[in-house]
Amino acid sequence: MHELEKKVRQALAEDEETRDQEISVRVVGNVVFLDGLVESEAAKEKAEALAGAVEGVGLARNRLQVRKLRSEERREHFRH
Repeated sequence: MHELEKKVRQALAEDEETRDQEISVRVVGNVVFLDGLVESEAAKEKAEALAGAVEGVGLARNRLQVRKLRSEERREHFRH
């Protein structure tokens, strides 16, 4: 595993907003690619910010998708 990949994975794992998200990390040179599904736009933005802040990362390419809630999940979500 690339050292930058380890650092980015650690940063994502330590953050409350990103630790439980389905985020895949791939590194090519000093560019980090983030792929997968997240629960919110905030989590997507936070993942990109965390990856970009890791020392040695030149660019964080955010290809994360925000998960769409099914109708019953949406109803439950808005009840709280």
